[in-house]
Amino acid sequence: MKCTVGFLVLSMVVLMAQPSEGFWHFVSKVTHHAFKHFLGQKEKFAKELADQQLDQKQLDQLKQDL
Repeated sequence: MKCTVGFLVLSMVVLMAQPSEGFWHFVSKVTHHAFKHFLGQKEKFAKELADQQLDQKQLDQLKQDL
């Protein structure tokens, strides 16, 4: 019951705060930004992993040269 009331109150706050855009536009905007942030983090992780693999290859090559 408390969760339902909390959801309804927050929905009303969002609707009142952005009456010209509406609730669904707000939800789509938040979803878009979250998805964009998630993809950015995924690409950043892939780049860091590639850098680590390159560093490891360089270390292995140096060990072989010695």
